[in-house]
Amino acid sequence: VAEPLVGDEKEDFVAASLLARATEALRAHRAKQSKSLDALFEEIQGSERDGISEANFVAFLKGLPEAKSPQDSSGLDEAQLKAAFKRIDSVGGGRVTAAQFSDLFTCKYCCVSPIAMTDTFDITVGKVIRKLEAGEVLEGLEPPAKDDGSGLVRAKVRAVRDGA
Repeated sequence: VAEPLVGDEKEDFVAASLLARATEALRAHRAKQSKSLDALFEEIQGSERDGISEANFVAFLKGLPEAKSPQDSSGLDEAQLKAAFKRIDSVGGGRVTAAQFSDLFTCKYCCVSPIAMTDTFDITVGKVIRKLEAGEVLEGLEPPAKDDGSGLVRAKVRAVRDGA
């Protein structure tokens, strides 16, 4: 049984899409400026010290060149940015904490078949930490890269289940 993609959860789906666009703009800005995640959080937070407010989030992204569409130079409008903010502020406190902000930049992976997790990038010298099971959720710690020796694409990850 299938349901329409934009059924009763339309607002949530749209907000998730808007947040993805905003997050990509923040990633691009962070890379361009060579900023740490903490430094970016502090830049958006401004002089307030209890998290990022909706007003600061909206103002920051509206002024971000990376948030503009390359096709027509338009960016997300204020209502769209507010919807994206509400998606991050899942508890409805009106502030985004450093932990909530950091979660935006965390890549999650799902293991599709059993494989050994090693302690080094190079599988020829690495020791097996443990075997990952199909369906296991992993948190990306670094972007994936190709291992020239084996030709495999590998990523530094942490298993959500046990932190391995």
